[in-house]
Amino acid sequence: MEQEGMASEASLRWQDYTPAILSMVMCALVGLLTAVYYILSRKVAVVPPAVPSSAVPPPPSKHETFVTTLVHQHPLVLFTFGSDTPVLKLCQRNQLPIHLVDLDRVAGKRAVADALQDIANTSSLATEWLFVNAVCLGDTDAVIRLARSGDLATRLGCAIIEEDEAAEETTTFELPRHMATSVLTASLPLTLAEFIGWKPARGASSTVPRADRPRADNLNRSRLVVFLPPASSSDPSTLLLPWNVIDTLIVHAPQALLSLPTAAWVDAAHRNGVRVVASLTWQTDEPVVPEILATHMQHVQSTLSFDGWFLTCPIAHATTLVPHLEPCCVVLLGMPTADLVSTAIPLLPQLHGLVVTQHASDTKVVHACAKAAGHHHWKLHFGVDAPAAARVLRFADVSLWLSHTACLDPFWPRNWRPLGPASHSHGGDHTFYTAFNTGAGQSTSIRGRVVSATPWHDIGQQDVLPTLGIAGAIHAAYTTDRAFHGGTSLHLTASLQPKERASLELVKTHIRFEPFKVIHVAYTFQSADAAAFGLVLTLTSHEEIVLRGRSGDTPASSAISPLIGRAKKSFVYGAVSDDDVDGSGWTTRVFRLGGALWDGKLVRAISVFAINLLPDQVSALSGSVGQVVVARAADMPRDAPVLRVRVDVHNAALEWTPLVLPSTVASTHIFQEHSDDSTTWLTRTNDTQWAIPSTMLAHRSIVFVLQAVDWTGAVGPRQRVAVVVSP
Repeated sequence: MEQEGMASEASLRWQDYTPAILSMVMCALVGLLTAVYYILSRKVAVVPPAVPSSAVPPPPSKHETFVTTLVHQHPLVLFTFGSDTPVLKLCQRNQLPIHLVDLDRVAGKRAVADALQDIANTSSLATEWLFVNAVCLGDTDAVIRLARSGDLATRLGCAIIEEDEAAEETTTFELPRHMATSVLTASLPLTLAEFIGWKPARGASSTVPRADRPRADNLNRSRLVVFLPPASSSDPSTLLLPWNVIDTLIVHAPQALLSLPTAAWVDAAHRNGVRVVASLTWQTDEPVVPEILATHMQHVQSTLSFDGWFLTCPIAHATTLVPHLEPCCVVLLGMPTADLVSTAIPLLPQLHGLVVTQHASDTKVVHACAKAAGHHHWKLHFGVDAPAAARVLRFADVSLWLSHTACLDPFWPRNWRPLGPASHSHGGDHTFYTAFNTGAGQSTSIRGRVVSATPWHDIGQQDVLPTLGIAGAIHAAYTTDRAFHGGTSLHLTASLQPKERASLELVKTHIRFEPFKVIHVAYTFQSADAAAFGLVLTLTSHEEIVLRGRSGDTPASSAISPLIGRAKKSFVYGAVSDDDVDGSGWTTRVFRLGGALWDGKLVRAISVFAINLLPDQVSALSGSVGQVVVARAADMPRDAPVLRVRVDVHNAALEWTPLVLPSTVASTHIFQEHSDDSTTWLTRTNDTQWAIPSTMLAHRSIVFVLQAVDWTGAVGPRQRVAVVVSP
């Protein structure tokens, strides 16, 4: 019995282990089948034949790795010995965005040069190597051959000027003598019938696009309109209008049917973002067809490139005429007295403004007119003759107008709300440029070189200018003693205590740092103490970026300006280049700013600073600023401004178009070349044509030299054009 019990117990135990054993057997069987399937599905490995040890390429050296890494990081890389080599000059002349590696500043330069010779398969005498998209184009001779054949321009996708002398090859045009007449001018019409058949003079059009001012788009505010007579004063002091507070410039002569702005005034106003309107005045019941008159008005406006019209006419004519004008046309209607405002109230929704030409003397009348205008009250413009009246009317919910001479009062730039910053007319958003040219001077300079000693006056050449006159430690004024571009520069003086630093705000800006986008900053100055002055970028975060001279340990190939010092809320950067400009005494410092530290931050102002580095004595500092450029590096022009020139034989005029589009040309200098190879500066124009003076057409042959200037102040090559007047 006892044995039977033990057998029964063993049987029960075996039954308990049976599932586990079966599971183990199944797992082993599945594993075996998987292994067999894996072995059968694998391809039979083929043993490669033995390779001789001599055919195995050696691993790249650290110098070869240095070269290949650089050429894959940048699209255009130039390795060179020294800073005065042919390919480097070629790249600088054409403003190519190269990443320069000066081997004289690199440790192990001979080993790097040997690596370059192996990669490029060049001789041991090579001193330059140019890489485009990691492909080596060769040494100096190979790159120059590519430039001469045009293959380099094809590879880079831009025009290439091989050398200055090649750009000076003379292009000859023949001008028949019976065609040698000056451009015809058109006298102004005296009646509406004459105006409808009238055509504006050729060559009187503005060429500067109007800069955008976002603050000016807000129409729920008091606006400022300035009246300018057609024949404005030639006194340069009247040229310094406070553009940043002006909304619209009206060119108006009360007794003339038609008053048109000159191209120069339109250029200056558009560069500062100000609208310019012509005026059309008639008070008779002369019959007109509104559709025909409106069509011709818009034709004249588009031909001369101004922005709209100031109408002084019977209200019945305005009611039928205004609806036929396009919405993009700025229309201001003049009223002789405030008593007539009520008759024009129904027309206000279609107008940009209603101007009461009689000065406001009774504030009660002004308030009554504003109340009658309802939510269009900001479109009512009343005249003021003194800042005291402006203080009263600015709280009357209306806009103001004043004469151009009254606008010169310091009250307006100091107390009226500025509308800046304006985007650059040519560079666009996130750019700023000025050469501090006031539009007049005792001489004319190009990159610091005086080309004419004749006094001149041309408002069309006026740059965006800072508003001066605010008291501070730094005194700033425009001087005609020296200029970088044009006739004036900004002269700075300061008397500072030991170790003192002072700054002066020049202009408001709206330039934003964006990820992976480098900002290019350059300023040109002249001072006995190179460390005394510099530039400051003030951010909306109350931080300062201080831009000083080049640091001694800054490599020539540096893509980003080095941080050389910092304090609370202040970061000091050194220049990546600090070079004398053609031996003119002017020095240009170039900076490249960017990185995660500044991503998303906004530059709200550009200032100049002066610093006294002496530890124990007061220092009197002086210097001049000739040019300031701030733009994204990607927006900087890549090509030198080169022109394609022709002669209009029908109007005896030179005409030109930029060789590279979109155009970066801001202005063009024209010289006359004489038989002894000397040149005489003739003019600087923003236009793309220039009428040859009739006095020159008396000669058998005339040689002109044209030199274009782009919006960053870079000057293109000299281009010679010969005009032969045939019998």
